[in-house]
Amino acid sequence: MWSEDAAAEGALLLKTILLYSTRPSDIHIICDDNAERLLRSRLDLVQNPLYHVRVWFYKPTWQSMLDRVEREGSIKTDHSAGLPGLMKLFIHEILPPTVKKSIYIDTDALFIANPALLWDVFGSLQPSTAIAMASHPDQNSPEWHHASRICSCVMLLDLEKLRNMRLMDSRIYREHDDIPALAPEAFKAKYGLPKANGRYDNVRLGDQGYWWAIVDHRRDLFEPLSYDFEVTSCLLDTYLTGLGNELTTIEEELRHQIHTKDTPQEVMPGSIFPNQPVS
Repeated sequence: MWSEDAAAEGALLLKTILLYSTRPSDIHIICDDNAERLLRSRLDLVQNPLYHVRVWFYKPTWQSMLDRVEREGSIKTDHSAGLPGLMKLFIHEILPPTVKKSIYIDTDALFIANPALLWDVFGSLQPSTAIAMASHPDQNSPEWHHASRICSCVMLLDLEKLRNMRLMDSRIYREHDDIPALAPEAFKAKYGLPKANGRYDNVRLGDQGYWWAIVDHRRDLFEPLSYDFEVTSCLLDTYLTGLGNELTTIEEELRHQIHTKDTPQEVMPGSIFPNQPVS
């Protein structure tokens, strides 16, 4: 959450976690000073949460983010999320090794059901899976190298696996040993060689373009996330007129959905998150 405005938006996300969660929550926030200040003022209002809540703030300096991207050597972005947005590729490095798995949620997202249901998805993933995020395989955007076929707004990240496989490259790694990072080969397979300045300038959608290269190159590390956990305004016509109409029949709902054919899941009427109970 970079800026006070982002924190004001993110505070609503935190509120939905507190409202709906049926378990203790550990919340890790990567932010700047202005965002931390606002969020602490909101969190101070929480006196008696139903379940225990712990919050950590991580505040990389602008220079440290620039330095990490420079050590990686090839990535850049023209996305509106800017340099902080690229840090989504380095969450496994920013959070300490004691944090082995994490749900990543974009600042402008909201939970409308129990976040523990999303956490439980970790238990159903294949042993090799390190990344789960929404998949929209029908999307056709050659100008983005089809990066809209995933959405990095909501991700399940096995941080321990990402650390062990050395997800992102670094000059320090290259100088001290010959263990290759995962990402460079994936970037090369998707986008070719970097330009003369050593940077890719044909990657769109910010971090999502790089995540797309990684998961498309290493399908064994990736599983699609159920649409129950990702209703995105970018693809609102996925759900079309049936969204929110509790009286819509299943047959009518499916007839209106235009992005769900041959995809991992169809969305049932009136359902955005699953509504089964959590023990």
